Amino acid sequence: MYDKTLIEQLLEAAGGEKMGYVDTLLPHVKLYVLDQYQSACPLMYDSGLFFVLQGSKRGKAAGQEFSTSPQTYLLLSNTMPVECETLAQPDEPVVGIYVAFNRDEISRQVHIMESHKIRGEQESDAAEQLNVINSMSTPDRLAVLVSQLAEAMLDPCQLEILGPSFVNQLYYQVLTGPGYHTLKQWVSADSKFSAVTRSIEYMQSNLTKRISVDDLASIAGMSVSAYHHYFKQVTGVSPLQHLKQLRLVRAKDLLVQQKLSASQTAFDVGYESPNQFSREFKRYFGVPPSKAATLPYSGT
Repeated sequence: MYDKTLIEQLLEAAGGEKMGYVDTLLPHVKLYVLDQYQSACPLMYDSGLFFVLQGSKRGKAAGQEFSTSPQTYLLLSNTMPVECETLAQPDEPVVGIYVAFNRDEISRQVHIMESHKIRGEQESDAAEQLNVINSMSTPDRLAVLVSQLAEAMLDPCQLEILGPSFVNQLYYQVLTGPGYHTLKQWVSADSKFSAVTRSIEYMQSNLTKRISVDDLASIAGMSVSAYHHYFKQVTGVSPLQHLKQLRLVRAKDLLVQQKLSASQTAFDVGYESPNQFSREFKRYFGVPPSKAATLPYSGT
């Protein structure tokens, strides 16, 4: 589906970066390269679109199994802890492109589509269940846009000039498909799905603070019981479990990237007891904080 020469050029452009995400000139776009097998491990996936040009990944999030390859793409509607296995090897690295969501742009496109009475495919079926992670078939028209964006990533001038247009076209092509209903709910201020998203964004921005379910329910504009029920329906875990996972994955990345002590890291992600942090870290990742460098970096 994707041109081998283009993939080789992306690998060359990545240089020595073969262990995760590589920033580009566009804040919403990252190149992903991994040249070795990565066993299933808790990672943090941000909301957005993930396209695999070569190789494959599979995993589980919120009780849902997913996989992605050049024939499929991932739509992630919320920042989620996932357990993901990457099927890569040195002679055939996994190469992908991550495109973060721009809420204002997607909201603008949804509004225009609504004004023209345009709906995405299979809206009635999608309305029955909103998943936080969706593996969808990549139609040819979407693959063409991904290839154009990938080609632009090889030329800084072209990427800066044409890249934003390609990203906006990607959003539109996803909206014209089965991703429409999920993204419509994601940008709709009065939807429960959007309310859960707001509470998760609050968690991410306030990991060092004491956060109660009452606080989160208030942010979501729901009663505590309704919020707890709907949050678990959307994410597969309770709000406080999700908060703990966010803290632990953030802690792992701090330990790896900033080489902080376990005690300092514990405080930086909202733990009051370093001992409790160390116990929960080992329970979640299978290794103590001192071995965090052996774990994959989330990178998003």
